[in-house]
Amino acid sequence: MASAHRLAAAGVLLAALAVAPARAAGTTAKAALVAAAADAGKWQPDATLTSVSSMAVMPDGTADTWMYAFYSPKTRKFLTMTVKGGKSATLEVQKGVTDPVGSDFIDSDKAMQEAKANGLKGKTPSMALNFMGNVKQPMAFWTVTGGFASGDVSVILEARTGKLFMRNPVP
Repeated sequence: MASAHRLAAAGVLLAALAVAPARAAGTTAKAALVAAAADAGKWQPDATLTSVSSMAVMPDGTADTWMYAFYSPKTRKFLTMTVKGGKSATLEVQKGVTDPVGSDFIDSDKAMQEAKANGLKGKTPSMALNFMGNVKQPMAFWTVTGGFASGDVSVILEARTGKLFMRNPVP
């Protein structure tokens, strides 16, 4: 249910940013995170990053729009944020993820490079950085999806190193 709320909130934020001026080139997830982290700190000083994603990533691992999720352990509140063109739009939501992804992760351009080296295939890439607690050693992972057409391949990488964790072909 939390995922449905986050997706709905992200859709609202994307629609709000649709009128923002287009950028000539995309940014990496960490570059856009600078503005997001500053705004999250204004929202709640103890805000922790719990998710990073983009539904439309360019072949170099940059995107025009990045979405971030934050959690405040003190207030137990959740914030979703969309950053496009250096401007952010935020929405406080009722539910979300509480596990932090930390700050020790490779940037989206490096993750894309590693994903391609490990078999990523597809014409509609998207990326997400999330914490996975249901694995042998809980940690943050980049999930790089090539697309959803038959023959496309998605790749899951350890977020800190870019090491291949899993490859998933679409049947």
